[in-house]
Amino acid sequence: MYEAEDLNLKRHVALKFLPDDLIATLENLIQFFSGIKKVLDALPTVEEAGNVEQSISKLEDLLASAKSRQVLGGVFGSNQRQRAKRIPKQITEIDTEEARSALKELEGMSLDEMRSALKDQNKYSTRKLYAILSAIGVRPAQKSSREALTDLIATKISNYRGYKLLRGKEGHDEGSEQ
Repeated sequence: MYEAEDLNLKRHVALKFLPDDLIATLENLIQFFSGIKKVLDALPTVEEAGNVEQSISKLEDLLASAKSRQVLGGVFGSNQRQRAKRIPKQITEIDTEEARSALKELEGMSLDEMRSALKDQNKYSTRKLYAILSAIGVRPAQKSSREALTDLIATKISNYRGYKLLRGKEGHDEGSEQ
C-alpha cells in the first residue's frame, strides 16, 4: 500500500496495487466473460427460433407433399405405382347406376371387408370410386389418390350406418314413451 497526494482532490489518498498473478487471473476472467457474452449475443432470440421452427415445419410439409406426387414420388422412391389414368370429369348415368348397386353391396359388408373389396382395382376402378362418391353426394378433389377415395367411401358408409343406427334408436325411444 502506498500513500500519495491526489492533485485534483487536493488531499492524501491510499493506493494499493494488485499482485501480477491476480491481475492475470482477472484478465482471464474478463476474457472468459467477454467470450460468453459474444456467444450469448450470437444465439437466436425466441422470435428467431420460432421462425426457424416454422421454416423447418414448412420444409417438412413440402417434402411430404413432394413425396406424395407421382413424378417426385418416383425420385424419392416412395411412390412405385404407375401413373394414374385420367378420369373423365363427367360421371355418366350408367356410372351412377353401377355405383348405386355397388353401394348396396358395400353397405352389407363389415368395415374391413369393405376396405379389402375396394382395393380390388378390377372390380372397383378409380372411375367407379369417383362414381360411388358422387352417388353418396361427395365431390372429392379430381386428383385424389385411390387410397384417399377408398378411405373416404369407407368413412362415409360407416358414418351413414351410425346415423341410421341412431335414428332407429331415437324412433324406438320415442315409440316406447308414448
